Amino acid sequence: MSTRATYQINDITLYIHHDGYPEGAAHYFRLALAYKEKIPRGLAEAFIAVNDRAEITPCHDHHGDTEYRYTVNDKGITVERRRLSNDTWHPTYTGTLADFVEKN
Repeated sequence: MSTRATYQINDITLYIHHDGYPEGAAHYFRLALAYKEKIPRGLAEAFIAVNDRAEITPCHDHHGDTEYRYTVNDKGITVERRRLSNDTWHPTYTGTLADFVEKN
């Protein structure tokens, strides 16, 4: 499925053309967290290492065709979905990354 999304992890933003819905994003983060446990890396570096479709991009707004955006920082993760009817972003989840991955 071509659900496009951006993933901002601290100061690095990534874009993936496919599977950007929450279940797909949780899978991408699950892979990154598992990699990070085995080989100590930053989360963004681990995300790139295990998700070969991830491309570095300037910011969330760089790709105008995204449906979801995920913002991860020290406080946790915020998930936002674009409301296509008026092209605005609305939060759908805020919490810890571990909880997001577990719930999706």
